[in-house]
Amino acid sequence: MSEALRKLPSQPVHSLRSRAHRAWLLAEGDAFLAQYFQRIDLKVAASFTPEQRIALKQMFGDRSQGNHVVDFRHSLPIGRRRYYLVLLLGHERRTLERLRAEGVVSRTTTVVIYTLTALLLALPLLAMLYALKTAVGADLVFDGGVHGFWDGLKAQLGFLFGG
Repeated sequence: MSEALRKLPSQPVHSLRSRAHRAWLLAEGDAFLAQYFQRIDLKVAASFTPEQRIALKQMFGDRSQGNHVVDFRHSLPIGRRRYYLVLLLGHERRTLERLRAEGVVSRTTTVVIYTLTALLLALPLLAMLYALKTAVGADLVFDGGVHGFWDGLKAQLGFLFGG
């Protein structure tokens, strides 16, 4: 049995807070283990050796939140249900061999993702350019519509090149 559990009084756990506190003490500051220990018998949790604790974290993948450049998690109520939206962006730590084995790497998927990203970045840029054009008062299409624009362009080119 761990020293942390022996030091605690042997009174029954009546509240979630005291159980969470005991689990935290048993986990010795490890958030993943503390959360796991809250769901099992604390005497069993106290019996885990350091090697078993490492094996638990490896088995469950240590799903604690990592360091991501973008870490957006939000729950959205839509109708009578709730849906979650997660956007994570960070450095890929998996090897290329592992990605291929998992079927994550694909040229088609990569092209689609790059295309969607380019469109998502281009739309605000185009909107900003249109707002700037409107603020300056510049008309890109003069009287006569597109045909008038081409006629004007031909006349300018003819004037420049002496044609």
